[in-house]
Amino acid sequence: MKLALKTLFRLSMLLLFTSCTVYKEIPIEVMRMREIILPNDAKTGMLYRNFKYDNDTLQNYYISDFIPKPDKNNKDINIDSIAVMTCLSAFTNSLESGNAIKNIRLFPYHTIGRTVGKRFSPLPANEVQKLSKAQNLDIVIALETFSYMYSEFSHRVAEQNSCEVTMAGIWAIYNGETGKLLKHESAVDTLFWNISNEKGKKIKLPPRIPAIEIAAATFAENYAKKFVDDWEIVSREMIIPPPADFAQAAKYAEKNQWSAAAEIWQKYTPDKYGKLAIVSRYNMALAAEMSDNIPEALQWLQGATKQALSLKSKNDILQINRYNTILQKRLASIEAADNLELP
Repeated sequence: MKLALKTLFRLSMLLLFTSCTVYKEIPIEVMRMREIILPNDAKTGMLYRNFKYDNDTLQNYYISDFIPKPDKNNKDINIDSIAVMTCLSAFTNSLESGNAIKNIRLFPYHTIGRTVGKRFSPLPANEVQKLSKAQNLDIVIALETFSYMYSEFSHRVAEQNSCEVTMAGIWAIYNGETGKLLKHESAVDTLFWNISNEKGKKIKLPPRIPAIEIAAATFAENYAKKFVDDWEIVSREMIIPPPADFAQAAKYAEKNQWSAAAEIWQKYTPDKYGKLAIVSRYNMALAAEMSDNIPEALQWLQGATKQALSLKSKNDILQINRYNTILQKRLASIEAADNLELP
């Protein structure tokens, strides 16, 4: 009889815990670490490789309601030059404002003559060395190839009038002294405009050339983020079980008083507190992340997993695993930055 009552009591407590537990998303600011590290004082050149694939004629066309059309109105304008120099200027400004590189030399559009081919290959080392020696450069960053397509859609084929620019390009980083290719990667971006904004207010859609300029700058700024540390807003899930202490801890956390919240959670981390220990260790991981101590956060999650496995709590294990994946990715991004040091 005692055993039955004890089992019933545990079951009722479990039901109370699960039915009253709140999972609350909270916005937090975390450091997004740069992926590429160049010497801050390196003399850097920025240029356009001017390579086009032999089937790339996109600069002469646009799409109207899914039908390609030649841009007769702008046939005498070198749109490629406008797009490329807008892109490189925005890239240079982003690196300088983010203190990623101090000394940047932006080369004119026609520094390297147009080349066309079926396959892309890096700049020959001797060409990089020749250019670098003439300008006393340590690093050369090249926009190897750049394509873009402006599309417009009428209300006849879409929910509302809209337009977009899709961009694709290849970036490369060379060592100025040796001419060696240090890194290259492709990038694709699409920028959209609707005739009405989020508040329903009508806006004027940009014509083809202004839209391409805006998109080219965005394309460059997105790649420049790889060179600069920055803060970003993300969301995390905090678990708030029924006991009043946890409600108080949540209030502290929402006011960014993580130390005060952690003092409360710490009390419930021993095994004897059962599922509350799982929650407390999970929330302690959250507090550790707020202090940018990712290894400690992962240790708390490891402890939460151990307790969840002992209590066979599948839902908690899934919750912990989701957060663990997020933290592992953050840790990997911190450790995986390409430090492109010069010889």
